[in-house]
Amino acid sequence: MSIQYIFYNNFSTTLTNAISSSATSAVLDDVTGLSDPGTDEVFNLTLFDDTTGENEVITVSSLSGSTVTIARNQEGTTGPVGGWSAGAKIETRTTAGMMGNMVAGGRGRRSTLSDIASWQASEYLEAGQCRRRSDNYVMVAQNEEVTGSTEPTGTGLVDDGGITWVILSASGSSEMLEAGNEAVSSGTGTSIFGDWGRALGYAASSFGGWAVSVSSSLAGGHRAFATRLAVALGANAGADDQSFSGGFSARSWEDGISIGPYAGNNWGRGARRSRHMMMFGANTYGGAAFSISMAGHPVVLPFVGGYTSGESHDDDTALQSTGKALIYSVPVNLGDGPVWLADHSYEHGTVIFPTVANGKCYVSKCRPNGAKYFEPETSGSTEPPWNTTAGSTTSDGAVTWYCIDPTDILLNMGDYSRFTPTSVGFVCDEGAAPTSQPTISFGINGNATKWLAGTATTKLSGPLSNHFFEPTNNEGSKTLQAALVTAGTGPIPGRFVFEGLVLETPTL
Repeated sequence: MSIQYIFYNNFSTTLTNAISSSATSAVLDDVTGLSDPGTDEVFNLTLFDDTTGENEVITVSSLSGSTVTIARNQEGTTGPVGGWSAGAKIETRTTAGMMGNMVAGGRGRRSTLSDIASWQASEYLEAGQCRRRSDNYVMVAQNEEVTGSTEPTGTGLVDDGGITWVILSASGSSEMLEAGNEAVSSGTGTSIFGDWGRALGYAASSFGGWAVSVSSSLAGGHRAFATRLAVALGANAGADDQSFSGGFSARSWEDGISIGPYAGNNWGRGARRSRHMMMFGANTYGGAAFSISMAGHPVVLPFVGGYTSGESHDDDTALQSTGKALIYSVPVNLGDGPVWLADHSYEHGTVIFPTVANGKCYVSKCRPNGAKYFEPETSGSTEPPWNTTAGSTTSDGAVTWYCIDPTDILLNMGDYSRFTPTSVGFVCDEGAAPTSQPTISFGINGNATKWLAGTATTKLSGPLSNHFFEPTNNEGSKTLQAALVTAGTGPIPGRFVFEGLVLETPTL
């Protein structure tokens, strides 16, 4: 239970009866102005003797008539060995402990999880409100609705009647800074400024009325909430799991960014939870249940508000989520060179072949050991035995080589999405210098020629050149496949590219 210090101005009286050094109660001559502390409240009094200079701080936890229940020898003070005699002076004084608790707890409170209201059935809640489950897990409401009839179980995202909760673990601690009416902070290093706010877990910070922050997050603004390494700034902004939201945004779900009025909002506006997405602007929502990243290229499926009534419609988010996408493969080489060189300085991303062809090409990873940046690295003095399993690595001096099979490049769309091609082709890197053209095909897993049967390029002429084809069959799929049918000659490094539409679907 939290502790709230009560302060009184200029109170003084004397002891009616003598008390021993171990007594836990005392009778006061006058209790005018004092009130019985509540269950989480106390106040301090100081007994003193002007003649001897002795003093003792006592903490009062209850008052009944003229009798106070007390804790003795507080804040390092001790009274006389034999106790205090009748008539000893007693008064309210500001103590170091009281002031120190204000620094640690703002208004003098030390909150615990019991300060968060317990879950109740059929309770109407607004987004961002917190409730405590019977197992002391904290739940943050993600939308405005009514709870169900049975307390929800589980972790992560949990449905409860019309409410979707984010379930969080938190623990009580006195290492906090708390200021605001009915504010509750619970956990090491938490801080909160604002009425009815919550700061829970480790190093969470909330600023603003009803703001909620959890686990090393920052929530700032009226009804803003942020969880797990997230930042939410602005009224009704919400951010989850290493994401950022601002200005009436709500819920950039896992590593996302939402900025703008109601961008990414799923608090009753029909938007789906989306991962790794960026949404900017008014009434822009994440349409996909999961967004897609293809070879580092994000595919964003936006749904912009403006249904017939001017508001987005819950049931139409998936139906209208269609985005144009350009998807490219990992680096690949469609030629026969360059071949590996000993003691050679390689740039990151260089695509080469072994001196003895094995049907595979290899992409260099050139990053100094432990560094977070790329710079040229030097190969070994002896050619390594090449690993021929696609996706595997080969160590070569300071260079790491990734094995790529150019005859079988397979890409998978994310769940709840499908890809329909409008064009397919190949884009060369700067090192391209073909002397004869390769033959390539495009399709889907199990049918590598569905979209384009083996066709020779004619336009790969040098650095950054490209050649695109119109598909002969444009039926969509969840899988995308590109393949080298016949290699060209000379260095032809680059990427297979798929251009088309991504549609959200109701099935995986």
